[in-house]
Amino acid sequence: MAAYDVDPALYTQSLGCWHGFIGQQKLISIKKHFGDTKRKYLYLSGWMIAALRSDFGPLPDQSMHEKTAVPALIEELYTFLKQADARELAGLFRELDVARAADQQSKVAELLQKIDNFESHVVPIIADIDAGFGNEEATYLLAKKMIEAGACAIQIENQ
Repeated sequence: MAAYDVDPALYTQSLGCWHGFIGQQKLISIKKHFGDTKRKYLYLSGWMIAALRSDFGPLPDQSMHEKTAVPALIEELYTFLKQADARELAGLFRELDVARAADQQSKVAELLQKIDNFESHVVPIIADIDAGFGNEEATYLLAKKMIEAGACAIQIENQ
């Protein structure tokens, strides 16, 4: 903790997430409070998926949940994060229309600057795929699904 306190810019912040809405609200709040989402990412923990996302109800962290639960959550998260972008950009464009109608050139320039430099709510997602759900082929296929869903990194446990 002492090293973090000296220079927090050397570290990233992991944000645990189990639902698209939760991820969206976390990143909206972070962007509003800090002004950007730099060095932030969403982390999908295996135990969190097992406990909160399984169609079978809460399960222990023993790879008993559906293999599709994590890729589905990744897709859900990206949908919610893109919705946050769309909402914020739509607000900026509405303000731009009002400023143009009122012939407020300085406000128009300010809003165009905000639009041109818009920072997305979409952040990297790191997904825990437990021990891969079986043999090498199952692990490969699951990793492929994660990549197709948009995970930027995966975590595999050696159990």
